[in-house]
Parts: sequence; structure tokens; C-alpha cells
Amino acid sequence: MIKKVLFLFLLLLAVSSVSAVDYTINETDFENQTDVDMAGYTYHAFIVINESGEYQVTANFANNFSSIDNVVFLIKDTENVTLDCNNMSFTTNTIFGPNYLVYAYNSSNITVKNLNSNWTRDVILFENVNDSKIENSEIISERYPIVLEDSYGITISENTLTSDTYPVYAKSDLINSTISGNTINNTCESTSYGIYCDYAVINSIMSENTIISCADSSAYGIYCGDYFENCTISGNNISVNGGSFHAFGICCDEYILDSTIENNVITVTSETYNAYGIFANEHIQNSTISGNNITSTTITSSAAAIGIYSELDMLTSTFSGNNITANSNHYSAGISSNRYVQDTTISGNTINTNATHNSIDICVNRDLTNTNISENEITAISEAYNAYGIYTFGGKILTSTILENNITANSSTYDAYGIFADGYLQDTTISGNTINTNAVDDSTGIYVYDYSIVNTDILENAITAISGNKAYGVYTENYHIQDTTISGNNITITGDTNARGIYSSYYFTGSIISNNTIDVTGNNSYILGFNSDFNNNEIYGNILSSLGSQAFGIYLSGDSGNYEFYDNNITVAGEGSEA
Repeated sequence: MIKKVLFLFLLLLAVSSVSAVDYTINETDFENQTDVDMAGYTYHAFIVINESGEYQVTANFANNFSSIDNVVFLIKDTENVTLDCNNMSFTTNTIFGPNYLVYAYNSSNITVKNLNSNWTRDVILFENVNDSKIENSEIISERYPIVLEDSYGITISENTLTSDTYPVYAKSDLINSTISGNTINNTCESTSYGIYCDYAVINSIMSENTIISCADSSAYGIYCGDYFENCTISGNNISVNGGSFHAFGICCDEYILDSTIENNVITVTSETYNAYGIFANEHIQNSTISGNNITSTTITSSAAAIGIYSELDMLTSTFSGNNITANSNHYSAGISSNRYVQDTTISGNTINTNATHNSIDICVNRDLTNTNISENEITAISEAYNAYGIYTFGGKILTSTILENNITANSSTYDAYGIFADGYLQDTTISGNTINTNAVDDSTGIYVYDYSIVNTDILENAITAISGNKAYGVYTENYHIQDTTISGNNITITGDTNARGIYSSYYFTGSIISNNTIDVTGNNSYILGFNSDFNNNEIYGNILSSLGSQAFGIYLSGDSGNYEFYDNNITVAGEGSEA
């Protein structure tokens, strides 16, 4: 029977219903049940706790229920309760449900601790419970070890949770809550989640958890069905393996806002589909993602491996100090936005991407605006084609700074680019970078494809481009260079044919090329090439050298006027070459 520790003179009116301060619960208390009405629904409870106090469990429990709606511990309409299970064993293998081990309802300041269970159904349900804890427990369940419904201010800490579905399941918004120090393991045949939040996660912390999530289908480490707002996700070790569908380390189905994701170790593998370390299906805004170690890997030939991804924009956020590795037999990216990146800092990251097709370290599918990309170590390797260090696809680079990065882009066939803008490169500073590109065909340090370089400073960069055909230092393919300064750079270009130091496909106007050292080796090569009009420019203080047949120091095709050319040292050698 249930025994009071402090007030032995008070007679218990019912074996299964208690209302006092401190109790011991032994094996006789598990012999009978009490029917309890819960908003028109009847549960059959062994222990009903409806008064404050500390409840010490001293007996094991085993019952293979042949019916539903059974509860071992029902905590109802109360506050300030501690249920200490003292590592007693609780087991059932019933296929019927619901059958809860602990059901806390309409209560506050509840602590459930030291629970040891092997349970086939849902184990702990907190419904309309606030400011409460689940701690130091070991729970094995074929369904949900912990379920939160309309419950806020919950702390789940130092538990070991093993499940075939969702080890931690928040059925409503997770608000002002902490999930920390847990070991969470989920291996199943369908879709696997470590922490599953059906709706928003607000003002909450997820820290220092070890999460293993493996499935034959999709697998998720931490999943949020709505948005993260003002949250911290830190110090977690997340390992995810998806079989026949996508795999996500941290997945948010809407946006990440005013949040910090830092110092996590995230390892994600998908056998068949895409693998994402951190994924937002909308924006990442006003957030910091820093110090994470992320490895994303895909196996098949048609899947993508991505470190950090937003389906929409990255806005006023910081990505710093991350170590990102993405390996794929198809497409890989380190930090990738499917739309705009604006007012953002990307600094101090180490990014390595390796793919058989497109390999991109920093990928922006629209404009990159007012953003600082600095002091990153980035390497893109493509075993087939297309390796990019920094890439804007279908977009511009505007009012941004790209400073002191080490960028390597190597392709085993064609297209290796250090910095690639599909649209304008405008009002931007590119300075102090070391850029190395290497490809069989098309290798370029700084490349603007379909628009112009305008009002931009390209300063003191070390650029090396190597290719069998088409190697360029700074290149606009279809438009011009205007009101731009290219100064103090060290550019080394090696190509069997078509090597260019600085080359503009259209006019070059209002610009300065000064104090550069440019060395070009290759046949049909130009140190400086301007394929249209050349007006209102200054070229001075450069050391220019070219070696190869049909090599030119400066090539101009178009009208020229009102320019200054002085104090340059030009050396050209090779058959048919001209300074």
C-alpha cells in the first residue's frame, strides 16, 4: 500500500488515490485500479496523484494489458509533485493502446525522474502541464517515450530514450523548454526522428544531446514542423542515416529566426536522396550558425549533399567558424541559399565539397547583397565538371566584400571558378584572397558571365588559374568592365591555349589597372585583353609577362581614347608574339 513518510497517523481512504505530502509506493499499490474521468474520457489508473508531495517508488511493475486506457501513474490537477521511480523496472509488451506509464494532466511543477521502462506503447504524456521536468530516466518504447501536448516550460534532461518512432514528440508548440543532455536513439523501417516538434519551437534550448536517427526511408535528427524562433541548438552530436529518402540533421519546415545553432557535430548520410546538415524550408533570418562540424554524404548518382541550406533567403545572419564537408556522387554544396543572401556575414568557415558533377562551396541562387565573405578556407572538387568556390546562379554580387579567403576550385574536366557571378559584379570589394583554379577546360579566378563588372575594387589578390584551354584571371564573358579598379594583384595563368590575365569581352571604360604582377603562359594568350572600346582608363605600374606562340601583352579590338598608360614593364616571348 501507499505509505506516508511524515504523517503516519493519516489513514489512506483508497489504495490507488493519494492526497498528502510524502509517500512510498510499493507492490501492493499496483494491484487495483481506479476509474478516473478525464474530460468525458475514462482512464483506469493504478496510482492517482492529485496533491503536492514527493512519491518514492520501491517496487517493479509488469503488466501486459489486454485492454486500452490504462495508466500506471496519473498525475492530475495538482502542482509541486516529484515522482521518483528509483530505477525500478516498468514493463509491458501489450499491443493495445493508449496505455501510459505516466500521464500528467493539468498540472505544474511536476518532476518525473529515475524511471526505467521497456514499454511497447507511449510512456510519458504531459498534457496541459507547465514548468515541469523529466530527467535521469531510461526509456525504451516501440512508440513515443515522451509526448508533450499543450505543455510549456518543460525540461527533458539526462535521459536515455530508445524508440521506433519519435523519442521526444511535441504535439503542439514547444515554448520556453529545454531538451538537454539526453541520449536519443531511433532506428526504424519507415521515417525516423530524434526530436520531433509538430509545430513551432519558441524560446527553447536543445543542447548537449546525442541523437542517432536511422531509417529505411527518411531520417531526421531534430525536426520542427513550423519555425524556430529565439532558440538555441548547441553542443549536440547528431548522426542521421536515411535509406530510400532524404536525411536531415536539423530540419525546419518554415523559417529560422533570431536563433543560434552552434558547436554541434552533425553527420548526415542518405543512401538514395539528398542529405542536409541544417535545412530551412523558408528563410534563415537574424540568426547565428557557428562552430558546427557538419558532414553530409550521399551515395547514389542523382542526389545532393549540402551542409547548410535555406530554400528561401538568408538575411541578416552570421555563418562563422563552421567546418563543413559535403560529398556526393552528383551535387554538393557547403552553404547554399535557393534565393537571396543579404546583410549577412560568412566568415572563418572551412568548407570542402566533393562531387562528380557540380561542387560549390558557397552557392546563392539569386543576388548576394551587402554581405561580407571573409577568411574562409574553401575547396571545391569536381570529378566530372563544374567546381565553384563562390557562386551566384542567375543573380548578382552587389555592395559586398569578399576578403582574405583561400579559395580552391578543381575540376577533372571543365569549369573551375574561384568567384562566379551570373549577373552584375557591382559596388563590391574583392581583396586579399588567394584563389587557385584548375580544370582541363575553362579555369577562371574571378568570372562574370552575363553582365558587367561595375564600380568594383579587385585588390591584392593572388590568383592562379590552370587549364588546357581557356585559363583566365579576371574575366567578363559577355559584357564590360566599367569604373573599376584592379590593383596590386598577383595573377599567374597557365593554359595550353587561350590564356588571359585580365579580359573584357566588351568595352573597358573609366577603370584603373595598376601595380599588378601578371604572368601568362600559353598559346594565343593575352596579358590584358579588351574586345571592344577602351576609353578613360589608366594602366600603370604593372609588371606584365607572357610566354607562348601568338602571345600578346595587351590586346585591343575597338576604339580607344583618353587613357593613360605609363610605368609598365611588359615582356612577351614566343613565336608570333607581340607586346
